Amino acid sequence: MEPIFLQGDPALLKKAMETLILLATAFSRDKHKARITGAVESLLVCVRLAVDDLSLTEEQTADFFEIESSVRGSSTAQMLGLAPVVADKIIAAFGGKICLIKGAGRTGFLEAILMREQGHAE
Repeated sequence: MEPIFLQGDPALLKKAMETLILLATAFSRDKHKARITGAVESLLVCVRLAVDDLSLTEEQTADFFEIESSVRGSSTAQMLGLAPVVADKIIAAFGGKICLIKGAGRTGFLEAILMREQGHAE
């Protein structure tokens, strides 16, 4: 596998991704593991983190990363405080986005879409 170069500050992107991993484990039964998958397209990198203990509704997941949302404080991710919002803002500042998507039952996933550096994209 060849290296992937992302658009943005490496230290900030690293911190945002660490927050996503912590968030995924907060919404998982096994708090010590995160199941991560990824896909690379021409200018995009998609990273998905599966969760299996997501008690939020679809409406709550849609608002999760909004600073005004009270959902974070009443969820199993409350110990992260505003870190998920900050991670979302970091990823967005570099052209990407983060979504928390509800699946069937208590399943779902976190998805981060990151932009590749144009000089390194195929």
